[in-house]
Amino acid sequence: MPHRPRRSREYFRSSREPYFGGKKLEDVIPTGDEKVAGLKKVEEVFRMFPGWYDANPYATPDELAKDQNHWLMGTEPSYADLILAAYVMWMKKLWGEESEEWKRVSSWNGGRWERLLDGCRIFELSDTKPGVTAL
Repeated sequence: MPHRPRRSREYFRSSREPYFGGKKLEDVIPTGDEKVAGLKKVEEVFRMFPGWYDANPYATPDELAKDQNHWLMGTEPSYADLILAAYVMWMKKLWGEESEEWKRVSSWNGGRWERLLDGCRIFELSDTKPGVTAL
């Protein structure tokens, strides 16, 4: 979490470490085979989502053929799209854009999750925008 503002890091630690019996987050993060197995389980869950997107009755056949349908329930993002995008963004921010983990996730389903984030970029706040203060 070094890329997050200090205040955000402090809050995240103080609100999460009690759930792990006071252990440091570094001590409960899976590593090695446990990490690989956990990521594989997440990938299996993400394999089911494209079917939901492809069932969008508002997407044109051309959009579906080109995998350009970014939304679950129409031509605009729904709450479900934003929740899924939040999980994907969390993984990207947690591991970092250059990490092997993120590169793996961003390649799932032909890069669909990176495109979902691109479609949601209009909702993203930045620490560098004037008048916007990060915690």
